[in-house]
Amino acid sequence: MSKPLVSIIMRSHHEGWALKETLPAIRAQEFKDWELIVIDSGSTDESVDLIKAANERFS
Repeated sequence: MSKPLVSIIMRSHHEGWALKETLPAIRAQEFKDWELIVIDSGSTDESVDLIKAANERFS
């Protein structure tokens, strides 16, 4: 029997300050059968760049 897939859904709007710690913490968890869905609402700070970089590392 396979483990269930967990979806982690985050919203983001000008939250680069939080994503710097949150994204690495998600990556570091022991449970590995998950997907991350980030919905950004037009951030103009570094949020989008952090999300894109995390996507490359998580893949």
